[in-house]
Amino acid sequence: MAYRDHSDSDGDDGTVTRDGIVIKPVYDADDLAAVPATEIGAPGEFPYTRGIFAPADRPRSWRAEHYAGFGGAVESKERFAYLKRMGTSGGMSIALDMPTQVGLDSDHPLAAGEVGHVGVAIDTLADVEELFSGSRLDEIRHVFCTANSIAPIILAMILVAAEKQGVSPDSFTVQLQNDSLKEYFARGTQIYPVRDALRLSADTIEYCTRHLPEWSPLSISGAHMRGAGATALQELTYTICDGLAYVEEVSDRGVDIDTLAPNLELHFTVQMDLFEEVAKLRAARRIWAKLMRERFGATSDVAMAAWITTATSGVTLTAQEPLNNIIRTTTETIAAILGGANNHRVASYDEALSIPTKDSARIATRIPQILTLEAELTSTADPLGGSFFVESLTSELESRFWQEFAVIEERGGAVAAIEDGYFFRNIVDSALRWQEDFDSGAVTVVAVNRYQSEADETPPEIFEGDPDAEQRQVDRLHQVKATRDRTAVDASLAALAEATERGDNVVPTVLDAVRAYATVGEICEVWSKQFGSWDAAANAL
Repeated sequence: MAYRDHSDSDGDDGTVTRDGIVIKPVYDADDLAAVPATEIGAPGEFPYTRGIFAPADRPRSWRAEHYAGFGGAVESKERFAYLKRMGTSGGMSIALDMPTQVGLDSDHPLAAGEVGHVGVAIDTLADVEELFSGSRLDEIRHVFCTANSIAPIILAMILVAAEKQGVSPDSFTVQLQNDSLKEYFARGTQIYPVRDALRLSADTIEYCTRHLPEWSPLSISGAHMRGAGATALQELTYTICDGLAYVEEVSDRGVDIDTLAPNLELHFTVQMDLFEEVAKLRAARRIWAKLMRERFGATSDVAMAAWITTATSGVTLTAQEPLNNIIRTTTETIAAILGGANNHRVASYDEALSIPTKDSARIATRIPQILTLEAELTSTADPLGGSFFVESLTSELESRFWQEFAVIEERGGAVAAIEDGYFFRNIVDSALRWQEDFDSGAVTVVAVNRYQSEADETPPEIFEGDPDAEQRQVDRLHQVKATRDRTAVDASLAALAEATERGDNVVPTVLDAVRAYATVGEICEVWSKQFGSWDAAANAL
């Protein structure tokens, strides 16, 4: 949200960010002189502050995805077909419903009322086959999925779906979020104890690195931290610290950093402080490059250059005057472009109210198209490079990162900071401070706490899901269970339990379970019996 203006209260003539960075009324050459030229560099050169591509190597087009999914596979497939007709360029970016994300089948009592509500319900391979039916995976070209605690299962389902289509996995790419660590303090779809969840994420990363080198098995996601209330600096710091935990875990298995790192990505949200967001993305590339080289010994450019995906922020969207959200998501998309994001997802203006309608999804698709094709914001690399203000702010964010990074390292790193509640408490404190600023009017959200509309404002059209979709999904699941080979299911689950207990990489046995049409819930139950479940109260939260 907006900077807090303290000029009336304490006499200074500037503003202060949520991280306490004082923004001066004007920046000049002295501010730029304080930043070493080697820290800025050139596009495509270490430390990649100005972007990961040299001018001659920059992609001709900018990938803009639209994140979607609701109901069952049939409903979601139709929405993706519509988005493709509207010109989305990022393949399929799949949202999963909450029961799927926490390892519950659609017929589980705890899933009642939640099936297909904030994403598509996936119970078995049959759902993924239906989702991709009508379009071969080599035609879709790229698939993204939010899977975190269940990443090995979704990976296996996509692989087997390709296998059944006769499509080589080398002919398309998959990008899995697979960031189970951030769930414990930012989002809440964690299932198992932290270190067991890290193992499953690492199994997925290791398998892809060794067998599917063009796929992206980890999207280290600060976006959800920001949605939970983190500041820009907290998002930057905790995202990179989480990323190091995965890199260390997989490196310890003998995977070379120059092979591992190129297929990892950093995923940030972009909010309304445009210049701070630009500086954050530039600082993230610089910090990541230094850590990959100095901490892990990376030698190749692609291992040190961080691929960054961004998304507009859900928390800046308002239910009041929702059409204003078009302005907000446009501003945030401009920040993503100017900050050098490599691909981007735009929220629809009505997401504070419901699942997007077709019209709002179309408008969200048009925003990056207009900014890149008409305004031509991607015509040059890092257009704000050399700005007195942006370079100073980039360096200030980096400096503060290293200070907080030292604190986290002293605590034992990201995993320890998650287990003892350090990340969680800090984000909660930041969220509470923002709420206090909002309540007092120190920050302004137009039409919400200032310049409110009249009560007779006409509400927008609201998406209404099919009330029978949940029952259809449950019926579909029961039909699959009734027709599959139960002996093969039981054998595959027993093999998975044995592999889990031995400490083997679980992906090969998950592949066999998926081929037998074992459900997400049945596979997760194997791991729950082995690992137990996460107990927040017992872990200082």
